[in-house]
Amino acid sequence: MIKKIIILFIVFWIICPKPVFAWTCSGNETSQKTATYMWCTYTPNYDGTTQSHCNSGSTKTFTIGCKIIDGGCSQDLADLGSGWFNNCEDRLGSSECRFSKYGVLCCTPSSGSDGSCGSANSQSSCSAPTSGLCSSGNLSWVDSSGSDGIFNWRCNGTSGLCGGADGNSDSCSATNLPTVNGACGTSNGGTFASMPTTNLCSTGTSSVIDSTASDGTFNWNCIGSCNGSTGICSAIRDSAPVFTGFSIKNVSGTTVSADSSSRNQICENSFTSTTSPTTARFTVTYTDNQGGSDIGSIQLKIGSQTFTSSSLTVSGNNATAVFDIARSQISSTSLESISVIGYDVHSGSVSSSWVSTGRSFKFWDCKVSVSGNGYDSSATGGSCSNDSFVTKISSDIVYGLTMNDVSSANEDQIMTVNSPAYSSGANSLTWGRDYLFKLSNFPGTDPTVRLNGSSTCTSQITLNSLVVDPYQDTMSFTADFTSVLDQDSWWQANNGGVISNNKIDNRVPVTCTTDNCKISIGSLVAAPLIDNTGKTETESQSWFYGGVDSVNSNAKLADVNKNYSYFYKQYLVRNGIGITAVGNKTIASVNDLGNDTNGIYFIDGNLMINGNIDAGGKFLMIIVNGNITANQNATRVDGILVANNIYAVDNGQLVFNGSLFASNTIDFSGRSFATKSDNNLNPAVKVNYKPELIFKIPSKLTKILANWQWGN
Repeated sequence: MIKKIIILFIVFWIICPKPVFAWTCSGNETSQKTATYMWCTYTPNYDGTTQSHCNSGSTKTFTIGCKIIDGGCSQDLADLGSGWFNNCEDRLGSSECRFSKYGVLCCTPSSGSDGSCGSANSQSSCSAPTSGLCSSGNLSWVDSSGSDGIFNWRCNGTSGLCGGADGNSDSCSATNLPTVNGACGTSNGGTFASMPTTNLCSTGTSSVIDSTASDGTFNWNCIGSCNGSTGICSAIRDSAPVFTGFSIKNVSGTTVSADSSSRNQICENSFTSTTSPTTARFTVTYTDNQGGSDIGSIQLKIGSQTFTSSSLTVSGNNATAVFDIARSQISSTSLESISVIGYDVHSGSVSSSWVSTGRSFKFWDCKVSVSGNGYDSSATGGSCSNDSFVTKISSDIVYGLTMNDVSSANEDQIMTVNSPAYSSGANSLTWGRDYLFKLSNFPGTDPTVRLNGSSTCTSQITLNSLVVDPYQDTMSFTADFTSVLDQDSWWQANNGGVISNNKIDNRVPVTCTTDNCKISIGSLVAAPLIDNTGKTETESQSWFYGGVDSVNSNAKLADVNKNYSYFYKQYLVRNGIGITAVGNKTIASVNDLGNDTNGIYFIDGNLMINGNIDAGGKFLMIIVNGNITANQNATRVDGILVANNIYAVDNGQLVFNGSLFASNTIDFSGRSFATKSDNNLNPAVKVNYKPELIFKIPSKLTKILANWQWGN
């Protein structure tokens, strides 16, 4: 039986390959492998594959060792145990050391592959990565908690075979991202004209929710990371300030109303009556939905000049700026419109547009030039009719004119006169003040003034808008004046004839308009020549004779006698009546003539009457070979005066009571009232005919006087 078994084993051994036990070498030194293997009853192939003849129910444990020698394998049997193993192998890799009880198959050493980090390396994540850890090799975690902020792992290489080197390991890491809560940036709660684009989030990622702020608020979120919370953020949409109020005041704070055209100017009394007469105060108010403090500045524009105020008074949603602007700050002297603009405090781009206040203002120096002419209205009595402004005064009348300021300023302005015209020149008047015409060295009464050729007149000029429109470009007006000129002195005979051998000067002024304004009241006026320098002859006398043809018929004195010699011969030579004085004589009273019982006195020379001659009711006749002159000390002269020429000079009214006879001229032009305008209505010399003188003449002289009087 034993032989059969041996023979069978030999046959089996011859027929089948030698049984092999294989394992993987783990190093260059001797290593051992202990494993439990199935007992096999099949024939193994030399290529490492086996046929399915293993007895799965039979196992045996072997400890086998091998040692790498010269790159190959050599047997180092450590323990075969008892018996033998049939056709068993351990397949551990592509290179194997195979050992059998009856022989050794040698193999080539093979190195293991390197480990390599995968795509998760150097990345960031909120938790330990689970994919992309190793692109090759075997994963080995070092720190999967990331407690120090870093996830660490290794990608290990594989082991070498048959003594080959193991693959290298690769150290890998990834950043452990912390949990970040989203938080709003500095733009949160701000005020902007448009959706802000910066400083939206201090942490987290911004996500705009509403960029139009149709409800007045911009909205966005700041999204957290790694399971962090989300910040909810918003900002106010900034609106432009809105213009809501404007006023003009003086520096005292009093509101100054505009005229019907919404205009004001600095020369109005509301401004000039203050302590700062050239300054106006402009008050501007703006409103902002975000509050008055949201308004940064307000600008005021007058014409092309702009003024800025950042000192605002805030009340609620309102902000008010006050501009005190002086005339010296404005270059324009024309009427200028006023506009304003308000700026938001947050951004210069948030502002209203320039808007008109609807008001205009004029800064100017208040100076007004005036010019005009002087007119003679003596013929019209100084009325305000157009006829009173027709005849200009003579250029020979050199007068002075001062515009007398009757306001508290009392700034009189002297006019430049080029008669009959005048102008203010450099001495302009001031708008808003009252002025009186103050003429000096002017031969007339107080003037009537007509402004700008109107139909109304005044004695006082109030420089207001009715006279000069303060908004016109040229600040000037005309003020013509008319006056009843002081008339030349004139004389009048009352109830007695006025007869001259040569001429009679008619100077009854046109200013005298009563019925008594005549050369002779109720009497004859006769002379070869009547020189009319006043009223017309028909206006000054209804009964007169004049002209060359009437010399012999109506004025016969000159051709028939020589006054002095006639009376001297008739009275003194033939009748021995009268007293004679030779040479020039001055008398102050009748007593200075001497004492003639008949009252007849001859003076062979000139006579100056230097006082009142009162005849005391007696007959008095003074016959002078030269001229008789009565000066200002003589206001009354009685008697019949006969002379070559009869004159009255100086000031004050002179009254002759009697009759006057001149062989040449009676001239009273030198006599006038001290107040020249008194000449306009009253004669400076009045001759009152006294018939009682005729009745008291010596009887034997009556015929002589009568024959002389009528030229017989």
